[in-house]
Amino acid sequence: MHPLAGGDKFIERLPIVVTGENWEQLLGARIIKDGTGQAQAEEVFSQVQAWGCTDSVWAVCTDTTSSNTGTTKGAVVRLEVLLQRKLVYFACRHHLLDLIPKNIFGKMIEPSSSPDLGALCRRFKSEWPDMDKTNFKAAVCVDDTNPLGLPSTDVEKKHIRADYEYLLELAIIFLGGTPPGGVKFRPPLALSSARFMGRIIY
Repeated sequence: MHPLAGGDKFIERLPIVVTGENWEQLLGARIIKDGTGQAQAEEVFSQVQAWGCTDSVWAVCTDTTSSNTGTTKGAVVRLEVLLQRKLVYFACRHHLLDLIPKNIFGKMIEPSSSPDLGALCRRFKSEWPDMDKTNFKAAVCVDDTNPLGLPSTDVEKKHIRADYEYLLELAIIFLGGTPPGGVKFRPPLALSSARFMGRIIY
């Protein structure tokens, strides 16, 4: 859900992506009438029909909100009715795993019920331009460009998702190595809890 430009009204927009081995395709991100499971299921079904991939859909990945996971009115079960078959359901790893760092962050640093991460992260973002990114210490000091022990093709190949690639780069830096493209740190962008916890999970 996001606001319309220049107003206080909100709209529901549903992005739909299909993935396969080494590829992914955005089917659409149209506005839907509401955020109910039925409306979402109908939009997904409409898009996979339009793209001619109805018979190829055998699994679904969503977040863990009740509108998706409800046993009678959730989008997944409603989509199964429309497709006339059962689907393998993968709950989004972010919405499961972020509960752990979220509670640790709240207990040790700054508890908050807001989607914003709070004063600590706002200050970190504001001071980022003046930080010396070359002045850091790895968790493990090893003289190795590939401390993960991965084949060079896995480290150097072009990944479908940039966040997976960045995960490998950060892991190599964390262990004292140097990624193929050198040591680089991306600036903090969104201050939302969901995005920050997602980065921690990776």
